[in-house]
Amino acid sequence: MPETYILDLLFPNYEKTALGILTLNWKSDSYHQTVNEIKGKIKNLNEHGILINLNWTPGHANINGNDEADSLAKEAAKEAETLAVDDIVFTKQDIKKAARNSVTKKWQRRWENSNAGRHYFRFHPEVKNKVKKDFPSKRMYNIINSLRTGYSKVNAYQFIINQHINSETCDHCKQKENVQHYLFECDLYSDARDKLFHQIYFITGQIPTDLDNLLTINLPNAENINQLLAEYIEETNRFSG
Repeated sequence: MPETYILDLLFPNYEKTALGILTLNWKSDSYHQTVNEIKGKIKNLNEHGILINLNWTPGHANINGNDEADSLAKEAAKEAETLAVDDIVFTKQDIKKAARNSVTKKWQRRWENSNAGRHYFRFHPEVKNKVKKDFPSKRMYNIINSLRTGYSKVNAYQFIINQHINSETCDHCKQKENVQHYLFECDLYSDARDKLFHQIYFITGQIPTDLDNLLTINLPNAENINQLLAEYIEETNRFSG
């Protein structure tokens, strides 16, 4: 006949907990999965001669059991720091988080080593940084993102892909119209640009000097800058068609 082991387990806990439900028959709409898992494990242990006695100790009750539980918890925390990796228990959440981190790292390495999308990489170097695809609006997101990728409606790019565009130059000043020209150089938009730069200076304390200051997605105050950039785009009316 197998030996029988009796374990008294002392748990510090609070109201509406799974342990309270098990020991005191509390009613609760929560913890069903946890309670069923505990019951299943207790039954399995009982079948192997290990009897489990659960005791619930209310928190902040100033009783000896609670003090003992606090002391045991502190000892367990110290012991956890010295556990070998093989002794650590991982939850489903831990595994999901580790999987996400692993995928992100692999994605990051591919992004860094890829030959594609280098213009966009300049403004979005880390894949973990997310962009709101409806801010300030879906239309404005698409326009601003096209300025980041370089695949925009400025003539320098359209001249390459659109047979109806006869020149890569700006219709106003006859200089090559690329993203840099649209945002920093064309004097047709000087009033709107001065307003944009003044507002950004008011927020950041710096006047934008290059595309990085306007288009990098993880800038401090990036949402504010995107909003102001959207106002500049609306005011210039360059992409209205």
